[in-house]
Amino acid sequence: MNRDSGPCVILSTSTNGGTGSPGAEEQWHPVAEEHKPAEERLRNGQRKRSIAAVSNLEGTLLRDTSFFPYYMLVAMEAGSLLRALLLLLVYPITLVLSDGAAVSLSVFVATAGLPLAAIRGVAAAVLPKFFLEDLDHNAYRALLSVSTVADAPPARRCVVTSHPHALVDHFLRKHLLVESIIATDLQVTKSGICTGFLTRRATFLEHRKLEALRVVLADSSSDGYGVRAIDGENHAFLSLCKETFVFNREQNRELKLNDDLPRPIIFHDGRFVRRPTPLVSLAILLWLPAGVFLLITRLLLMAMPQEIAFPVTSLFGVRLRVKGAPPLVLPNSGDQPSNKGVVFVCVHRSLADPIFLAMALRRKVRALVFSVSQLSQLVSPVRTTRLTRNREKDAQLMEQLLQEEDLCICPEGTTCREPFVLRFSPLFAELADHIVPVAVKLALPMFHGTTARGYKSLDMIFLALNPTISYEIHFLDPICVSELRDKGMSATDIANMVQKKLSGALGYQCTSYSRRDKYSLLAGHDGVLQWS
Repeated sequence: MNRDSGPCVILSTSTNGGTGSPGAEEQWHPVAEEHKPAEERLRNGQRKRSIAAVSNLEGTLLRDTSFFPYYMLVAMEAGSLLRALLLLLVYPITLVLSDGAAVSLSVFVATAGLPLAAIRGVAAAVLPKFFLEDLDHNAYRALLSVSTVADAPPARRCVVTSHPHALVDHFLRKHLLVESIIATDLQVTKSGICTGFLTRRATFLEHRKLEALRVVLADSSSDGYGVRAIDGENHAFLSLCKETFVFNREQNRELKLNDDLPRPIIFHDGRFVRRPTPLVSLAILLWLPAGVFLLITRLLLMAMPQEIAFPVTSLFGVRLRVKGAPPLVLPNSGDQPSNKGVVFVCVHRSLADPIFLAMALRRKVRALVFSVSQLSQLVSPVRTTRLTRNREKDAQLMEQLLQEEDLCICPEGTTCREPFVLRFSPLFAELADHIVPVAVKLALPMFHGTTARGYKSLDMIFLALNPTISYEIHFLDPICVSELRDKGMSATDIANMVQKKLSGALGYQCTSYSRRDKYSLLAGHDGVLQWS
């Protein structure tokens, strides 16, 4: 029978409740995309035992069989640039080693001497976004269809991998709702430091995966239903499954961020923009000498007067696109003219937002900043004033500055890399008479210029290391806030209205998440940082 006759097939590996051998005769049956035969049997009560949907991680749920990008992320984010370079240098050696030896060598280079807490922090804050980028759409749908059958108890999802449990646990449990994970464990000292070695129960060997899955199925009294690609490896542990669901890989299709996920990814950390495959990592390494030259040149330009610096930056990879027109003169509210300055309310993408706003305005504007290092303030070509996060002190400071000049403020209080707009602080709506909402988009090819877990003092450096920096500044229609207040609108309502206008202009989603939520998730604190 033609195996490509349908989008999915069931491979029957046994008929006696999952005791078949790997060499059992394979019978292929075309089925509907939703696996109707399995659903019918479950609804008819032909199986009294619970179900376990079983899948391998690398090569099945993840399209790439190589785990190198995730070891590189751990080496860079939890370790150092030197450790990441060493991992890249030993990568060719892993290609000629056995699977078990390659995993052991990669784990040793990436984790030896690192605190287990730091590795778990990277696994929670950095890895999920890159796991999701490599998630196979059809594999995930197949796992869902097995584990969420209509009119049947929810099935346990079990994922098997050769790689460390600490790297995959957060993503699988929090984002894919996997209950059972068969993975390798790291050796850890009593003080919580990884030795770089694996425990004796490492699961990079097929027979160990098979034995581990046998224990899981027996302990949970479950019938295993496997999931694998039609052209993927037929792992030995799938022989324990009563049936195996085989799917066709979807070519040139990536699961969009947050598509079908029980828990969407709104916040993530890390310096790398792209998943650091071996080729991408090599390209970054080769770029660094030129990047350092570009970094120094851009920082020197920042020390020059704005009238000279801003036009010259376009020669060094800086791109700025301006939409809309900033008003030269704003209408005054009522009979009495307002002497207050204008507040430009920006969506926050990086610490350079006020710089590019000033470039678009072609005039000076003072930036009110929160979590920006002293080094970044020192090299900034625009004037900056740091807010204290004390509401009374900040209100007094803003009131004083508005009497003197125009201000730029990002009321989200922190950056968000994904297409979401965080909750706005209403302080600007209490004090300003006129505001101009400014929608901001940022495209970076190599490094993120923000971090929640790392050193804030390096934000400007990583931003300037990029080959290109592409900003889009979109000025929306001015809003007379004093008139809205006179009509009875509260500052919170005004802030929410501005948030909706900006999210609509960008095509983003509004959220009620705040700075505190972001830092609590990514860094384990409330976002009040020590400056470095």
